[in-house]
Amino acid sequence: MLPRLFSLVSFDSFLALITLAALQYFPIPGVFLMIFGAALITGLLVHVFLASLFIEALIRRVPRVLALVPILAYGGYYVAYLDEAHRISVMNAELQAANPGRILDFDPKLHSIVMDQAQEFIKTHDVPVVYAPDANYPEAHLSYRLITRDQCSGIVRDTQNRLLSFGVLFNGVLQKNICLLRFPERPANKTVTVTVHGGSQEWKRDGTIRQEITEISIDGKSIGSFTTASIWRLPVFPTLLIGCVLNSGAPRWECFANFWRTNTSIGGAPASIDRAQFGDPISVMLGIRKYAAADLSSFSGFDANAAALDYIREEAVRVEDQVFNVLRAIVDGENPKPIFNLGYSLATHPERLAPLAQDMTRRFGTLAGSPSQTPNRRAQLEALAMAIGALPHETFLSVALSLFEVVKADQSAWNSYPMIYVRVGEAGITMLPFYRDQFLSNRIRGWMRVLPVLALCRIGTADTELIEELKERYVAVDLQGGGQPNNYKTALFVTLLKLGQKPFLETNHPANSPRDAWYAQVLASKGLTKTGPNNCMPQTFDVYATPEVGPSLKWTVNGWEAQKS
Repeated sequence: MLPRLFSLVSFDSFLALITLAALQYFPIPGVFLMIFGAALITGLLVHVFLASLFIEALIRRVPRVLALVPILAYGGYYVAYLDEAHRISVMNAELQAANPGRILDFDPKLHSIVMDQAQEFIKTHDVPVVYAPDANYPEAHLSYRLITRDQCSGIVRDTQNRLLSFGVLFNGVLQKNICLLRFPERPANKTVTVTVHGGSQEWKRDGTIRQEITEISIDGKSIGSFTTASIWRLPVFPTLLIGCVLNSGAPRWECFANFWRTNTSIGGAPASIDRAQFGDPISVMLGIRKYAAADLSSFSGFDANAAALDYIREEAVRVEDQVFNVLRAIVDGENPKPIFNLGYSLATHPERLAPLAQDMTRRFGTLAGSPSQTPNRRAQLEALAMAIGALPHETFLSVALSLFEVVKADQSAWNSYPMIYVRVGEAGITMLPFYRDQFLSNRIRGWMRVLPVLALCRIGTADTELIEELKERYVAVDLQGGGQPNNYKTALFVTLLKLGQKPFLETNHPANSPRDAWYAQVLASKGLTKTGPNNCMPQTFDVYATPEVGPSLKWTVNGWEAQKS
């Protein structure tokens, strides 16, 4: 009996099907099987089983009644497939009858479109500007415009990231002559708001027809709506997937058996509409034409955007003035809430910060010693610390001793104000006892253990015991260990080089290291500044630093090159 069963293709394929499905049930083999597409293979085995069972029933290798199994299986599938087709046809007819055509003669001189999908709509439709609501900006909106690449290249980025530009893909092709400009701006004209309702649980591939309503309103009053629908459609040939996957959100190992479906839109536009030009609810109701590829290949911009482009040319200056006004409020003791990324915005203008060095340091010391309940204390300290850490060298020296008092009083200053902690070493030998103790104590661990080493580099002098300890730690660094060992080793390297230990480093620098080139360049004095080798910085530094303060050697396509400060 068994030999006869194993001679049947239907039995063998059924056995393989059950075996492969069972193996996927267990996570350890299931993960590997998932990688190799076992769910699809299992689904194909179902077809092999059904087809072979039908043939073997016809030639009487198995009872003919078993031919009903594949007939019922495929018959049931195509009944469901045809039912879907009927439901789609009925829904399409209903939508075509119910949906409006154009309900507003949209004029960009009179109207401003506001919608959540602004960024995608502007890239595909012939309109000068589209707005998206965004409560993160005082203007409460972001505007999106397509402009030419020449116009885009003349835009100066600001430090608050208010002005952003992006490349544009159209039909999967990058448009080299166009870019997308985004910046905060209130709608200039009467507001035409697009709101989309419905379409929930679209991720459920269960064959349910889901409707989505696009509503147009002017100044809060609805003037019309357009309903679209979609369905996860069964394919003509039943593609079955049987397997298991890891649900990382749960997390748990989950098994499934379902048909592969594709998301299909169900028309809905009135038959009189030219769908090539007006293929979505918004373009239909507002009469805004869709772009063709030829439109974008010869795109020359919109005259209506000239005033906006003139305005944003001065945006970087306005932003700079704004952030320095906030800084002035901080140093005057007003405790304002710092704006986004204030510290970085200030740090990019070190020369403008220089006249405020004394005021910033005074306020920094006051806030550092103030109660934690002080309004916006933490945010103000962070902004001031980044701004002070970006001061030019000579200016920083004028406030270094005052900053040192704050560093000494705060047991975790290295963690709270790392750039100030490091740069106080620029004050010279009077700082040595403090940073010597900080280094030898081994209290600072992880990647931040570089900080007292970099301060010692800036001090530029050390006793014999300290130098020997620096050497021992340099040799002992395990480049495969944790805490960013490469940065720790390179921090020790520049510090020992600053302390006159070049012969030791030439003898002991890492053999066959993938970073040999960096060590060789530093030994050859490439990137040497008045502060020290590689500007007394490790190979890379995780804290924002201006060119004058940060690592002077940068990796480029040409290797390690010294950057201008």
